[in-house]
Amino acid sequence: MRKCPRSQSRIWVRVALTSALTTAVLSGGAALDPTFAPTRAYAATTNSASVTGIEDYRYGPLNINQTLWRYVPYFVSQKTTFFGIWYLQQMLKDQGVPSNWDGHSLTFTDLPTIGTNATISVNGFALPQAASVEYQGHTYVTASTVLQALGGSSRYDATSRTLSVSYNPSQASTQLTTQSTMSNQTSSPSTTQSGMPNQPASQSSNQTPSQASSLSGSSLATVGTEVTLFAQHPGRLDNASDLTEPSLVWHNIRIIPSGGGTSPGQVITKLSPTGSTSRSLADSASGDVSVGGATWRTVPIVVDNNTTFFGIWYLQQLLSEHGIHSSWNGKALTVSNLPKVVSNGTIKVGQTTKPSTLILYNGRVLMPLSALSGMGISVLEDAASQSINIRTSNANLRVQGTLTTSANHPAAGLVAIQDAEGNVQVVTAGSDGSFSAQVSRFGSSVIGVRTPDEGWIGEDVPLTPGNASHVSVAAEQSMVTLHGQVAFATRATYPVVQVSVRNVITHAHYYATVQPDGSFTMTVPVGAYEAFALVTNEDALFILQNFLAGPASSNLVIHAPTLPTGEEVSSLHATVQTTDSNVTPEALQSVDNLFEHVYQETVASEGITPVQKMNIHLYGSINAYQQHYLNEGYGKSDAQAIAEQSVASEEGTNTINILMPTLSTVDGLNILAHEFTHALTAQVSQKIPSWANEGGAWTQGVNAETDQSPSSMLKQGIQWNEWVDIVAHQQSNTLLPLGQASSLAGNYNVEAQDYFAVQQLVGQFGWPKFMKYVRAIDHDANAFSDTFGESFSTFSQHVTAVLKKDAAGTSRGFNVSLRTLPNGPHQIYFISPSGQRFLVSGLEPNQSYTFACNADGTVTAPNSLTVTSVSGIPVAVQGDWFVGSGGSGTSQNRQEFDLVDEFGLPFLDEVILYAKGGSVEHVYPATAIPNGIEMISVAQK
Repeated sequence: MRKCPRSQSRIWVRVALTSALTTAVLSGGAALDPTFAPTRAYAATTNSASVTGIEDYRYGPLNINQTLWRYVPYFVSQKTTFFGIWYLQQMLKDQGVPSNWDGHSLTFTDLPTIGTNATISVNGFALPQAASVEYQGHTYVTASTVLQALGGSSRYDATSRTLSVSYNPSQASTQLTTQSTMSNQTSSPSTTQSGMPNQPASQSSNQTPSQASSLSGSSLATVGTEVTLFAQHPGRLDNASDLTEPSLVWHNIRIIPSGGGTSPGQVITKLSPTGSTSRSLADSASGDVSVGGATWRTVPIVVDNNTTFFGIWYLQQLLSEHGIHSSWNGKALTVSNLPKVVSNGTIKVGQTTKPSTLILYNGRVLMPLSALSGMGISVLEDAASQSINIRTSNANLRVQGTLTTSANHPAAGLVAIQDAEGNVQVVTAGSDGSFSAQVSRFGSSVIGVRTPDEGWIGEDVPLTPGNASHVSVAAEQSMVTLHGQVAFATRATYPVVQVSVRNVITHAHYYATVQPDGSFTMTVPVGAYEAFALVTNEDALFILQNFLAGPASSNLVIHAPTLPTGEEVSSLHATVQTTDSNVTPEALQSVDNLFEHVYQETVASEGITPVQKMNIHLYGSINAYQQHYLNEGYGKSDAQAIAEQSVASEEGTNTINILMPTLSTVDGLNILAHEFTHALTAQVSQKIPSWANEGGAWTQGVNAETDQSPSSMLKQGIQWNEWVDIVAHQQSNTLLPLGQASSLAGNYNVEAQDYFAVQQLVGQFGWPKFMKYVRAIDHDANAFSDTFGESFSTFSQHVTAVLKKDAAGTSRGFNVSLRTLPNGPHQIYFISPSGQRFLVSGLEPNQSYTFACNADGTVTAPNSLTVTSVSGIPVAVQGDWFVGSGGSGTSQNRQEFDLVDEFGLPFLDEVILYAKGGSVEHVYPATAIPNGIEMISVAQK
C-alpha cells in the first residue's frame, strides 16, 4: 500500500474554493401488481374492422437496449396484441425521436436507420467494427473507430452531450482497437435477433400475418372488483415538450359474473365461464403511420373514449424496416438495438464547439460524416455499393508565425499552443519574432506568449489552414467580459451559487455569482481557461471544462453534471463510491471528474495501460478512514498513523482510498495522479524501492497539478513549497538517508525528499530513462547502475551534495517583476518578513515594473513610483514577503502573492484571496491575482 502524506512544510493550506408510470388502481386503493401469471397474447391476425372487444388486459415490461424502460399496458383483442400509442411516443421521445399524434395519424419526422450492410473504410482499409446510422438525411459513423484510424481520438461527455475530437492524421493506424468513448456507457450491448412472427404475404394494410407469438395469461382482476383505466387525448411529443402521461379520464369497469344484467351504455368486463376476461369496445378504427413525410402504412388501432392503442406487431415491423431488432416473448416487448438521437449535442474540435446531432448506438457515439468533411477530411458515400470511403491526405498543420510587441515590433520570446485535447506545447520565437510549430490540423490555438519584459500574455488565436503560414501574434493583453450560463442536461437541477474559472497559464481563479436563472458575468484577461468548479449550497463541484475567452468567444455555457443520487458514480475509467454519509454527491462527482481529467496524461507519460477500471473509495471522516485499515488487518497504531498523517492511499493495482476532509487542503489533481501512478507502477514492478516509487508518483502528481500550464515559475513554486523543508533538514543534519525511511517516518515529508531525488535523475536523463529503470527492477538486480551508469550509492551522495549546496545559501534579498493588467490597480503594498509595510503608488495599467525586496526588509521601486511606509495593513503571517492590492479603503477585496526567500532561493509560493471582512477565503498556487496583477519573475539578486 502506498500513502500520500499531508505536507508539513507550510502553514497555509491550498484551497481554491469554498467550500412514472401511473399504474392501474383497484377500487380498494391497492396498486395493480405488474407481475401477473401468464396470459395469452398474440401478434396481429385481424384487420381493424374486426377489433371489437378486449380479451385480456395487463401491464408488462418494455425493455430498451437491455434495460427496463417501464411497464406499459397491453391487451389482446381478436388475437391482436395492442399497447398505448402514448407509451410508444414517450419511449421514442426518450430516445430523442419526436413524433406527433393527431387522433388519426402517427407521424415521425424520421426514424434512425441502421446501416447493416454498409462498408466503412479509412484510406482504403475497412473498419469492421464501425457502425453507421442514417437519420434525417445524414449518415453517422462510430467516432472512436473512425478517428482512431485517422490518427485522432474522441471522448464523449454524456452530461454536457459534447463529443471532444482530436485529429492527427500523421498518426493514422490500420491496427484498430475499438472501444467505447462514452463516459457513462462503457459496454457494448449484444444485438438480439428479432423475435417477430412471420410477416404477411401481402403488405396491404388489411392483410395481416397468419402466425402468432404465443403468450399465456390470467384474468385482469377477480370478480366484483373495479379496475381503473385511463384515457389519452391527442397531443404532440418532441424533444422540446414533455406531455404528461394520459390525462386520467377514469373508466370504472366492474367485473360481474357471466350472465349478469347491465344497464344501457354501461361499459363492463364480463368473466366468461372459461375464466378469461372480455369487454366491449367503444370504437375500433385504423390509423396512418408516416415516416419522413411518406405514409408507411395504415394500421389497426383501438380507441376507447380517447384512449388509443396500437398493434405491437406493426411496431415491430416498423422498427425492423429501419434495422432495429425487437422481440415479443409473450410477457415483454424488447427492443435490443434502438439508437438514441442527441439532437442538442455538440462537437468540440480544440476549443471550437459547434452544435451537432449525435447518435448513441450499442454503447458507442456516432458523429455525422458532415462533421468530418468540416475538418477537411474527404468523405465519399456510394449508395449503390453501400460504401463509405473516408480519406485524408494532409498531415499536421505547419505553422509559421511572428511574435510582435504591442507596437508591432518583432519580439523574442515563447509561444504557447494548445491542441484539441488541451495539451500545450511551447515553441521559441527568435530575435526576429519568427516561430514555427507542427500542430494538429484542427482545433489548435495560440493561447499565450511570453516576453522577458512582460511575462505571459493571454491570447485567443485559432490556427487554421488559412492563417497557418503567416500567423501574427501581438504581445498585448486585453480583457473580455464573459456572459455565462450554467446549463443542466436533465431536470435534475440543483442550486449553483458561484462559478470559478481558472486561467490555464497563470492558474488565477476568477469568481462570479450565479443568478437564479443560471446566468453570470465576469471580466477576465483574454486567454485559455477551465470552467474549474461550481459551488453549490453544499459543496464545491469540480468540473474542469476547457474553453477560450476572447472577443469572438465571449459567450460561455458551463454544463453542470447530473449529481449522483446513490453511493457511487461510474465513468469510463473509474468507479467512485462511498458508504459514508459525510461524503456529498458533489464530492463523488468531483473525484470522478478529477480522475478522468488526469487519466490520459498519466497513462501516456507512464506508458502503462490499466488492466481494469479504478475503484476509488471516499471517506468522510478520519474515523471512517481509520476503520478501513483496521478492516484490512492493520494494527491499531498503524491504522491510526495512516489516518492521521495521510490524505490518500493506493492498494494493489486498481484501488485508491481518499480522506475527503483533507482533500480540500491539497490539490485533487495532484493526489489522484499520484495514487494512480502507484497503481500503474504496480503492474510492472513489485520490487520498486520506496524512494523511486514515491518520487515517480510525486512527479506525475505535480505535473497534473500544473495541468498543462507552461509557466515554469508556477511549477517551481509548487516544487519548492515541498523542497524548502528538505533543505532545512539538510542544513540541520536531520535529513534521513535517501531510501532508508518510510513515507511516514521522520518529522518532515520523506516523500518530498524522494521527489527531489527523482527530479535529479529526470533532469539529467529524462523521464523515459527513469521509466526504463522502473520496468527493469523486477528482473535485473543491477537495474539502477545498468540504466544510469552509476551505483545508487554514488547517486545518493550526489543528491546529498546538491541539498548541502542549497542549504549553504543565505538570503540577500531578491528582485520581483510584475505587470499590471488592463484592470490593474494604481497602488500595491509590500509586507516584509519582519512585518514592515509599504504602499507603492502611481502604477499604470498594462505596464511592467521591477522591485527590489531587500534583505533589511525595505523595498526599492522604480523612480516613477512612490513608496510610503504605512501601518494600516494587517499582517496575517510573519516570515514571508507579501505583495498585493485591495483591502480597507479600496473598492476591491484584498489579494496578495506569498513570496518565500529561504537559503537564497526565492520563489512564488501561492496567492491569498481575502473575503470582505478580511478573513482568508482562497489560497492556491498561481502567478496572477484577479485584481489585475501578474507576476513575471522572482529572482535572486
